[in-house]
Amino acid sequence: MPVVLYLLDLPGPGFSQDYLKSRLPQLDNVELRASGDVASPAASLVGLLAGPEDGPWLALTGLAVAAREEDKPFFIEFAELKQAAYVPQLRNELQGKTRKLLGQFVSGNTDNSCSLVRIKMQCCAADAQPLNVVIIAPDKLTDVKPLSWVEVEGQVQFRKRRDKNEYLPVLQIKGRDKIKPAEPPKNPYL
Repeated sequence: MPVVLYLLDLPGPGFSQDYLKSRLPQLDNVELRASGDVASPAASLVGLLAGPEDGPWLALTGLAVAAREEDKPFFIEFAELKQAAYVPQLRNELQGKTRKLLGQFVSGNTDNSCSLVRIKMQCCAADAQPLNVVIIAPDKLTDVKPLSWVEVEGQVQFRKRRDKNEYLPVLQIKGRDKIKPAEPPKNPYL
């Protein structure tokens, strides 16, 4: 029996880093280079409504709105972020906001990118699918242990793929210090 299972390549590779990388969407058609900070949508709206005579008061209001939004980043659910990629209203709501995300680290195609992965399982391991969010950093991310659980804090962005009418969620982080080791959740599956 073991020989037959071996010849059938069973059991499968499990959830190794190579297996997860092979199941993730190819990101070759997505712009992944680090971009500058994106202004807060609310602050931009306040700036657009300003008249030349409004002067410093409106500028102060815009800064207060931006500071309140960025005051304390909180955790976002992995599934919520993935769903927002498909719903324009949710994309607009989250674009540019700073959020925290928990997942497993999978190295990327470049030293400055990686993926944060969670496994979505409906009923059993046979139907498990990896969900990922791309992380882009100005620093190299080569020192993080593959498949380790990490907490990442960054600016939510949605990048459109060139080959499809599809958006991918991206967290643009300010530095390597925004990736911190974390305890795995009690239930690692979504």
